[in-house]
Amino acid sequence: MKKLLLIAGLLPLAVAAGPRHGEPGCDGGPHPAQRGKFAPGEHMPHFLRALNLSDAQRAEIKSLRQSQFGEGRDAMRSQGRAMRDELRNLSFSADYSEQKSLSLIEQSLEMHKQAALEKAKLDNRIFKLLTPEQQQKLQSELSKAEH
Repeated sequence: MKKLLLIAGLLPLAVAAGPRHGEPGCDGGPHPAQRGKFAPGEHMPHFLRALNLSDAQRAEIKSLRQSQFGEGRDAMRSQGRAMRDELRNLSFSADYSEQKSLSLIEQSLEMHKQAALEKAKLDNRIFKLLTPEQQQKLQSELSKAEH
């Protein structure tokens, strides 16, 4: 009974200790000071943030990313989810065969390979939009990250 009263008494304090409406929480998102760097909906890749892109470059990159990831991303996700579900269902069925599993895994690998290729193409198109100075800075930043 004492424990119940103690818990009931501390509950309002626990609720009050959380972030208030409008205050940043601990959701793992960007630090509030960095939220204003890019316009809403303009999620630039992290490796481009230090390059001081012009407005024209930002617009072109946004256009490239939207054309690349527009509806194709959702389709790719749903296909991947369906394939994972199919493999899981096969694994837990009496109809399981290693050959069927390997076939599904091969399809999944092909999807991932195609997605990686499309990402590399997009990165190269973005790289070609940069000025020579920005390209050097980007390559320098990427080499720092490797070490």
